Formats: sequence, structure tokens, C-alpha cells
Amino acid sequence: MAEQVQFRLEAQVPELEDLERKGLFSPREIRAIVKRRTRLEYALERRISRKEDYLRYIEYEVNLEALRRARKDKLFVGKTYKLSLSDYSGLRRIQNVFDRATRTFAGDTALWLQAPKPPACFALLVYCYCLLAPRITSRAIQKLPTNPTLWVLAANHELHVNNNTTAARGLFQRGLRLCDDSQELWAAYHLMEVEYTEKIRERRKVLGIGAEQRKQNNESVKEAENAGDPEEDNAFDGDVIKLPELLQGEVAAFREDDDAEQPAKKRRRTERELVTGVAEALSNEDDSNLFLNGAVAVVVYNAAIGKIPSDLEFRKRLLKNYAPFVPESPAAEAGRKEGYESLRRDFADSADARGLIACRHLVAKKPGTLEWLAAVRETSAEFAQAVNDFDTSEMHDVRCAFLRDVLEEGRKEPETRKYLSKMLSNAYAEALKSGKASSD
Repeated sequence: MAEQVQFRLEAQVPELEDLERKGLFSPREIRAIVKRRTRLEYALERRISRKEDYLRYIEYEVNLEALRRARKDKLFVGKTYKLSLSDYSGLRRIQNVFDRATRTFAGDTALWLQAPKPPACFALLVYCYCLLAPRITSRAIQKLPTNPTLWVLAANHELHVNNNTTAARGLFQRGLRLCDDSQELWAAYHLMEVEYTEKIRERRKVLGIGAEQRKQNNESVKEAENAGDPEEDNAFDGDVIKLPELLQGEVAAFREDDDAEQPAKKRRRTERELVTGVAEALSNEDDSNLFLNGAVAVVVYNAAIGKIPSDLEFRKRLLKNYAPFVPESPAAEAGRKEGYESLRRDFADSADARGLIACRHLVAKKPGTLEWLAAVRETSAEFAQAVNDFDTSEMHDVRCAFLRDVLEEGRKEPETRKYLSKMLSNAYAEALKSGKASSD
């Protein structure tokens, strides 16, 4: 044990000498660092290892590295600074201690999730952690393949850090093969597909792809030509980039020129590839494009409820994934419609499900506005119909709970508060009259 500790301490000598040479730490501070690391190393080599010792070591090294960077920024401000051994050794030591901890406690999920995340202001360590994260998550998944949180972390890293949707989708699908009953994994996968569909729609809008955008672009060009302003002839239509359309005759001419210029053996594009490229450039209309209409997200939704069919809260969680894109996105509206239809089909006798369906009008409505008040009226009318269909105490409770919530949201406006208070009083009166009022 002592030999291993001594070996690790001796390996730190060049780094400590570099710190002293640069003037970042005094000789007295260097001795204090060696003394503290010696105690921490011996704690890790005890007969029965403790996770707290590893975490304490990592915390000390992170704080020490933060102090080194702060002093470096102060001493070398406005001066040329050359990177050396001490600029990398601290980060490597943090990684090394964490690797030793995960080898010792490989089955501890909390330890994997407590990867040494740096302070937000610590730019170099943040960059280092981003490089380390794929290796951490891959090793964690190897040790704990049935933990859905690790699959979500790995997929989100590919999605948000590497901007690799294909890799993220592959990780989600691999995780679902092992954890097909995980609500967390299904919800994250569904959210990714919803967001990706909206991202593609926005890109097509900016590039001017699609029937509606091409129509707007053509109208803008005609208006500019009629106006006779040469500056407007070259102007973009807002944030839209007008793309040239490739006609069939131009395709044939391009193919003939390519045949004449290049030998057959060196030709890079076959006729099939050319036709495919033109088909992609002149893509299908938005109404007939299943992907742009949210079909992939709907497939994921149906697969999720097929694996978890009886959980209403899970359905509610999936429907919330569409909320940020309503009502501007037709794909999100189509996905929500499919979701509410599944609620009517699978939870026909559930008061909570009927309440969730009725409240769909309030999604993306700002409380206190005229649109919100109109949505409250529509929702209240659906609740009244639901009470007529299912005259149960649970249905009355859900209706009154909804009216209490909207009354709290619209309390600032006196007229709105008065109107909603009357609606709530009428709901209470109907519940008492029917004898279905609960003690609450």
C-alpha cells in the first residue's frame, strides 16, 4: 500500500516544480499540497474503501485547480502565457481519481451520476468534462445497462453537445430494448422526435422549401419586379433564403454536359443519384410529407403507450412534449390530436382523463387574455357535457378543481374573477343538487 502511494506522489514532482517555477504556489503551499494528497491517497488504499474518500479527493482537486487558474489569470493578465505540464495534470488527476472510484464501486448508480462536474465559470474543466462525458456514460452503461437514466444522459449528450440526432436516436432505441417499461426513457425519446421535427420544419422555412414558402417567395419577387426597385430585386424575403428551382430541361442539359466533360469511369454521380438529388431539392409538399406532419413522434407515442398502457400520468407527460410548439406547428397539433384520441379510447370511463381532454384548449394560452378566457369557456362547456355523461362524484371533483385553478389564475382582473367565481358557484350547486358532492 505504501509503495503505491509513494509511486503516485513521486509522479507529481514535475507538476509541483512547474507550479513553483511559475510562481503560482509558494514552497510552503507546495508542501501543504503534498501533505494533503498523501492523506487522501492513504485513505483510498485502506482495507475497506469508502466512496466518500474518493469524492472528498475529487472535491479537493477541483478546488485546487480552480485556485490555480484564478492565480494564473491574475499573475499573467496582459502577458503571454505558455501552457505547460501543470495546466493539464490537475485535470488528468481528477479523471484518474474518478476512474478509480468507478472501478471500485462499479455498481453504484449514484456515483456514476456524480461525475466530477466542474463549476460553470471553469471553462477549461467544462471542456474537459465534455470530452470525458462520452467515455463516462459508455462505461456506466456497460456496468449498468438496465438503468434508464444513464441511457438518457448518453443520448442527451449526443443530441445537445455533439448535435448528432442519429446517434442520439440509436442510443434511445438501444436503451428501450433493455428498458422497454421505462417512462423516463420513452418520454425523453418522444421529446427528441418532436423537437427534431420542429427543427426540420424551421430549417425548411428559412430555406424557403415547401409549397407555402415557395408561394410566398414568388409573390415577393413579383411585387419587387412590379415596384421596379433594383435593390428589392436582390432582397431576401424576411428571414427566408430563396433557392433556385431546377427544371427538368436543366437537369437533362446538366446531365449531357457532365457526360461530355467526364469519362464514364470517372463520373461521380449516376443517373439514379441525380434523380434522387433533384427529388430531394424539389421535395414533397408539406401536407403529404409524413415526417413533417409528425408521423415519427406519433409512432413513438403509440409504441410507448403500447408498453405502458394504463398510466394516465405517463400519457399526460407525453402530451406535454407538444405544448411548446402549439398552436403554430401543424405537426404538434396532429400529435396532440392523436394523443387525445387515445385517451378517449383507452380511458373512456376515467374522470381524470375526461378532464385532461377538456383542458386541451388552455394549452399555450396566457392567463388573463381574451384567448385564455375563450378557452376557459370551451373547457367549461366540455366539463358540463362530461358531467352529463358521467354523473359521478369524481367527475364533479375534477370539474370544480379545474374552476378553482382558473379562478386563481384570473384573480387579477375583477370582471374575470367575478365571472369565474359564478361559474364555480354553479358547479358546486350542481354537485350538491345531484348528491354527488364529496366532502372536499
